[in-house]
Amino acid sequence: MKKNTETKSASLCLQLEQIGINMNQGLKNCNMEKDFYLEMLQTYCGQKEENCKTIKKLYEDDNWPGYTAKVHALKSVSRTIGAENFSRQAEKMEQAGKARNTAYIREHHHHLLREYGNICSRLSSMHSGQVDF
Repeated sequence: MKKNTETKSASLCLQLEQIGINMNQGLKNCNMEKDFYLEMLQTYCGQKEENCKTIKKLYEDDNWPGYTAKVHALKSVSRTIGAENFSRQAEKMEQAGKARNTAYIREHHHHLLREYGNICSRLSSMHSGQVDF
């Protein structure tokens, strides 16, 4: 039984790695609570539509303090689940917002949202039966 659990966990780890998520780091960030980690992954995807809508609106309105705050939150939750590379991208956007570097934001905004969407799409396509430890 333990071997089967280890196999499932290794398979999930590999699948998440292919998406750009470090499961081991995500688990550490969630106090090694597997159920909580899986819930965080689901919440991450479940909030994508609303987050993207809000970030787009803040961008269109040139509301850089609001944009910066929302990108900061996205950075943090991405780091929590182990999406380390994406979290670094969001952090660069946050830093640009704090510096009012709107040229950088305008250059990378669409890529950030597209990458977020790709991560969530790939996570969502994983069958619920496969997302098990």
